[in-house]
Amino acid sequence: MVPKETFAKASKFLDSVQTGSGSQYGYNSPGATPTLTAVGLLCRYYANGWGPNNPGMAKGVGYLLNTWKPTPARMDMYYYYYATQVLHFFEGAEWHRDWNPAMRDMLVKLQVPADKPALSGSWDPDSSWFGPHCGRLGQTCMSLLTLEVYYRHLPLYKRDNAGLKELERAR
Repeated sequence: MVPKETFAKASKFLDSVQTGSGSQYGYNSPGATPTLTAVGLLCRYYANGWGPNNPGMAKGVGYLLNTWKPTPARMDMYYYYYATQVLHFFEGAEWHRDWNPAMRDMLVKLQVPADKPALSGSWDPDSSWFGPHCGRLGQTCMSLLTLEVYYRHLPLYKRDNAGLKELERAR
């Protein structure tokens, strides 16, 4: 079991790098980048039990959707991986109508086709910092993990059907 103090310290750090009542996050000081906001919001889901009813979460998801939606013109699988998890847990029309279909279609289209046997099934490294540092293997792993988000994770706030209570009510 993880000591409660560990989560309290993580929350304190998240507080130190947040802006906008927890809706946006910077690296080691308050700021707002889409990538770090996605990472920060996902941490809030797990460390603090924030859900769709939390004002910081709702505003942060709005920031992600208004700032950077899935597009091949702006590839950054590190961002997309974390943002996809946040949107999946947030649920709603934003996930079902907007994010998931766009992300799925984009990644399927960008997968290297069978006519390139040596690379078939992989993804070319993107031009963000992630692609050059992690290469084809890293890009392929993150692309697959992003495609599998809704298969691997039960939405946190739909778990009542599994006999668990909504995390926000339990904390």
